[in-house]
Amino acid sequence: MYAYTYVTSAGNVTQSGVITAMNFSISSSGSVDLSTQDNLIICLMASSAEGDFSLNNGNTSFNLAGTLDTSSSNGDITLDCGTGLFSSASQSITAG
Repeated sequence: MYAYTYVTSAGNVTQSGVITAMNFSISSSGSVDLSTQDNLIICLMASSAEGDFSLNNGNTSFNLAGTLDTSSSNGDITLDCGTGLFSSASQSITAG
């Protein structure tokens, strides 16, 4: 069984260190800015933000394994995996 990391927040989310997770999901009533570190997330599960959503995964490949949604606030979505590969696995990405 793989570890699952779930974060929920009543406001904006930022980071002060690298996130390392096999399965990661986040839900925020504000924006989500995970772009300041080279994170190591293998699977981004269903996630949502009431603002912009930004994720920097360094050069690590990752899969989107659930819907990613910022549409309720017209938020932008930025996903960066550098030289790694990105797979949406037929999941929905809904921004603004």
